[in-house]
Amino acid sequence: PALKKNINRSIYVQGLPLDVTVAEIQETFGRFGIIMEDFETKLPKIKLYKKPDGTLKGDALITYFKPESVSLAITLLDESPFRPGASTNIQVAEAEFKSRESSDEKPGQPSKTKLDPRLKKQRLQKMEKKLAWYESDEPEVSDRHKRVVILKHMFTLAELEEDPTLLLDLKEEVRSECEKLGQVTAVKLFDKSEDGVISVKFVDKTSAIACVELMDGRWFGGQRVSAQLYDGKTQYEYSKSNESEEATKARLEKFAEWLEEEPDS
Repeated sequence: PALKKNINRSIYVQGLPLDVTVAEIQETFGRFGIIMEDFETKLPKIKLYKKPDGTLKGDALITYFKPESVSLAITLLDESPFRPGASTNIQVAEAEFKSRESSDEKPGQPSKTKLDPRLKKQRLQKMEKKLAWYESDEPEVSDRHKRVVILKHMFTLAELEEDPTLLLDLKEEVRSECEKLGQVTAVKLFDKSEDGVISVKFVDKTSAIACVELMDGRWFGGQRVSAQLYDGKTQYEYSKSNESEEATKARLEKFAEWLEEEPDS
């Protein structure tokens, strides 16, 4: 039978501040999943590489418990500043393991003690429980709804009233931005929503989570955006189901008038 391909759970980071700490890295990269614990030391598996003189190189190896965290961390942190206001960006990529000893290990250094398989199994079970607790902090959302992101404060009703084309422009702009994170199947603008809601539906939930991390708290059109996974219950208003026939007719007539004002191409 063919050999099973090893699943990569580690990332390699370059360009970190030379005074960075393990705790700081854990706080930043832990947002994208649980960081694996070393079975012997019980410390997070975060390795800071050093120069021969003992000072930091600015590189680190981070190992997650779940492989999905790798792509999420790369998508959201690669080529971004590690600290707010930093003039340089970090580079985040999948770790590549080669058959050679780490440059940090000294010749003749005793090898690590082999961990008892039963103890290793117990530690893994603890990590599974930690993951279950970590995920239970999130509101109950079905897998289907975990692929849908709700963006609030993307527009105002006054803006839509003033510019009939804004609806289409916004949808296109949001789709273009979100497709950087993964395949988008639908973008819907709720033009009767007081909260300026746009929903984005992704093919997979990893991309949706990345979208929430990227968009939540960003400023857009003078408003701070709120991004969250759809709860599966809230109903947002849009013209098709909530607008009266008179209002629909008036809106379409206004749009037709605007079209007639445009010069022929």
